[in-house]
Amino acid sequence: MTAVLAILLDSYRELLAKKLFWFVLAISLLIVVSFGSIGFNDRGISIAYGLYTIENEVLRAGSPLVVPFMDFAFAGVIVGVWLGWGAIILALVSTAEVFPNFLAGGAIDLVLSKPVRRSTVFFTKYFGSLLFVLLQVAVFCIGTLLVMRWRVGEWRWGVLIAVPVLVLVFSYLYAFMVLFNVLTRSTLPSLVLTILAWLGLFTLATTEGVLLSQFRLPAEVDRDAYQKRIEWYQQRIADAAAQGDTDAVARYRSRMESDETSLAEARKRIEKFVPFHEAARLTMLILPKTASTANLVQRRLQTNSGMTTASLMATLAGEDLPPPSPEEVETESRITQHQRRQHEIMRRAEEYENSRPWWMIIGTSLLFEAGVLLVACIIFVRRDN
Repeated sequence: MTAVLAILLDSYRELLAKKLFWFVLAISLLIVVSFGSIGFNDRGISIAYGLYTIENEVLRAGSPLVVPFMDFAFAGVIVGVWLGWGAIILALVSTAEVFPNFLAGGAIDLVLSKPVRRSTVFFTKYFGSLLFVLLQVAVFCIGTLLVMRWRVGEWRWGVLIAVPVLVLVFSYLYAFMVLFNVLTRSTLPSLVLTILAWLGLFTLATTEGVLLSQFRLPAEVDRDAYQKRIEWYQQRIADAAAQGDTDAVARYRSRMESDETSLAEARKRIEKFVPFHEAARLTMLILPKTASTANLVQRRLQTNSGMTTASLMATLAGEDLPPPSPEEVETESRITQHQRRQHEIMRRAEEYENSRPWWMIIGTSLLFEAGVLLVACIIFVRRDN
């Protein structure tokens, strides 16, 4: 146990000794300070600590949209860009040489001269390297929590979920890094291969997202919309027939036939794209899900605020449209129809993502990670030094 603690302490000291650790921490604190510069007054959003104001009718001090907006700025922008990409890339760069340095120059011989199993040494070094992200994200999220309390007047405890979530995302990628480390015993090739693996996962996840949001869901939204219009026309035809209005019957029937053609086309598109999307979804099911895991932060904050990102964006853009009344089906402008369609696609895409159980996202990712680490550990244990 003493040897394990010594290895962990050594990893901790090694991280603190790196200039890049303090560089990333400085950037994180700078982002927290910048995030704190966003405020709200009676005219709209104030930025740069009140030096400028962006007038906005719906984002004023006291508006119910203030909290969801700040949640989105944190989860969608800061977590999605800086913590989810920038900080993780720098963390991979910082930890890329941990195992190569340990395997070289007799460092491992010194540790293994003590009664510690190779597998114990392997996993201790692995979890010790996770300290980099844990410390960075913890400091960042505590700072963000204080900013939220100051700016929106609430303790947004949900931001703290970013700490374990982003450590998990990093661990998925670091497992690849460790495997490449023990295979090549070299820093740069391991880092390049890990980035390529990450890009591969990102490409697959993006492919699934595009198939869903650009092909499958638009077809399903069109199918449902045309189905409702046809039902509306059927009722109008029945009413007109009861009144003996043959002209109205002919007019409604002609428009209904046009919508029936469009409905058939939408169903054909669904049949065409669903198999491709399902294939991409099943492929991602067994792979680490970095984007979906990071999205759990936003899901938690949405649950607390009671407003989804789709609703927030539609409200801010003035496109949060109620369902059309029967009289508006024919008279609604094409621009309004397009806005309603795009909002519905976004809403369904977000609903689809949020319907994935968190335990499935994390569990399947950790199973894959465990398999990668197991292979790396076996190589580490059996390789001569």
